[in-house]
Amino acid sequence: FRAIRMYHINKSKQEAIAMKRRRRTASGTKTNLKYSANESALARIPT
Repeated sequence: FRAIRMYHINKSKQEAIAMKRRRRTASGTKTNLKYSANESALARIPT
């Protein structure tokens, strides 16, 4: 229960960081999409 909650908190933090990164580098859209896809795949993997 606690582990799942922690995982969700970490996931939301990672998403927030990803959003900040995306906003910062809005010019490079192609690399951005590739990066976001990689990050989402990483987020899906349970740690």
